[in-house]
Amino acid sequence: MSEYTAVCNASSRDVIGARIDGDSVELAARSYGEHKMETYLDPTKARTFARGILALADEIDGGEAKPADTRPKVGDKLLVLEDHPRHCPVVKGDVITVAGTDYDHDGTDCVRFYHEGDTYAWFIPLTAVEPADPAVPAPAPKVGDRVRVTLDDDVVRTGEYVGKVGVLLRDHGAGPGNRYKVQFGDGSGPHGDKVNGTWCVRDVEVDDEPTPTEAAPEQSAHARFIEEAKALLSDVEYDAASLATVAQFLADGE
Repeated sequence: MSEYTAVCNASSRDVIGARIDGDSVELAARSYGEHKMETYLDPTKARTFARGILALADEIDGGEAKPADTRPKVGDKLLVLEDHPRHCPVVKGDVITVAGTDYDHDGTDCVRFYHEGDTYAWFIPLTAVEPADPAVPAPAPKVGDRVRVTLDDDVVRTGEYVGKVGVLLRDHGAGPGNRYKVQFGDGSGPHGDKVNGTWCVRDVEVDDEPTPTEAAPEQSAHARFIEEAKALLSDVEYDAASLATVAQFLADGE
């Protein structure tokens, strides 16, 4: 039978040993050869104890390794697998964008998402979704692209802009807060006007499909100048300010 022992630094006559005893690990202390005490641990507790000793000796985390959390996170795209799970306004085949997580909700892991035009974040269980096919990554939105809002401001007027389509005016880059500024309609309205104004949002996707009300879409003058400016600048790197300057130059010359 294998036994592992450790001898005290102060006295070689004081020893602690560990060995298997049936289904348990026995820890026993002896002094001057005389048995003093023993403790019995099941294998799980013995492993935790051993890792704790390693942590004390090496100053590293010797705790139980935690499995990686592979559950969806905010911003992930998920494919809906059934019609109207938990009465959500989605059907099989729809793709949603995770706006929040609510794990262990009533004993069920759920994520939350906004449906078009809703300000309520719907709960949908993980059993009703799976990661959307990543085989063909969506094109990254660029300033001037026609985009659809997938996640809007999570503090002010949350959900009101999800699903709306507009033109990407500015990309602030990755980081906390609202990354994108989007113009809706012809841009003649103030910031916050959902018809012809602008709004800052967390995430967008490139929208190549006309909406049902745009059977014969007619670009506003501003959008047309933006498109012409993009074409003129296609061979060089440009930012939102440069694009806007060229668009304004074209507008002034018309």
